[in-house]
Amino acid sequence: MCLLIVSNSGKVLSKELFTRASVLHPHGMGMAYFNTTTKQILIHKELSDVEKFYEEYKKAFEGHGATSLFMVHFRKSSRGTVSLDNVHPFIGANGVVVAHNGTITGLADGDMSDTAIAVRDVLGVLPVGKKGEEFTDNAAYTTLIRSYIGQSRIACFMPSGDVMIYNHDQGFEVDGIWYSNETYKEDYKPPVTASYEYGGAVPTFGGSYYRNTKYDYDDYDNSYSAYDQNPIKSNILKTDMCLHCYGWYYLNEFVAHDGARMCKTCAAKYSKQNGKVGVT
Repeated sequence: MCLLIVSNSGKVLSKELFTRASVLHPHGMGMAYFNTTTKQILIHKELSDVEKFYEEYKKAFEGHGATSLFMVHFRKSSRGTVSLDNVHPFIGANGVVVAHNGTITGLADGDMSDTAIAVRDVLGVLPVGKKGEEFTDNAAYTTLIRSYIGQSRIACFMPSGDVMIYNHDQGFEVDGIWYSNETYKEDYKPPVTASYEYGGAVPTFGGSYYRNTKYDYDDYDNSYSAYDQNPIKSNILKTDMCLHCYGWYYLNEFVAHDGARMCKTCAAKYSKQNGKVGVT
């Protein structure tokens, strides 16, 4: 699971948001913005240093925030190695810069993430003309891209300086800033889950994916505090997160679909959308 943010010009992001996001999504962070003088998209990435990343963001915003949209991404790895090469955003051969939240099923190539593969093979080689004639302006390409990405949210920073967000309605737009999921919220707190059924292990916040970053991420192994907050201590079952809708389900509610783990609802939706118009 990742967090993708697209902010309109003049909309600054807080250091607190960067700090929270880097804990929930600890496998790299990157940003892209547009230099209106040189007509270039500029990119900066860090693997783990959120302090340095925010300083770079502040400098970039001071120089370009009044005229440019900003695309910011925090990665939580689901496919591909944890490395700077797999940190979003990615730039395609066509000059389009892409960041992604979700999983594109059926993509695998060694250590590469599914997003890197999608940019290399599809999004990064689509035709880019002058403004108004880019692939983002073409209804047929939009239909194909939505079918290809399924439930994912993808932002394409075009060489013109515009940003297209696919599956925009699956995110949250607040005061001119769009977020791909609810992990941006100050009070976001993953549900209590357990690594094993009750009697095998003490439950912790977020199981294998997340911990309670707002309250005790400095001491997230303090399992007893999580245990004490769980109202049903005698019936804790294994749960995990669907990488498409980000809902939490019991393990017997998951299915394998094109090599990815999905809840049954998402698997059914993806099967219906695959090869058809995916209007969301």
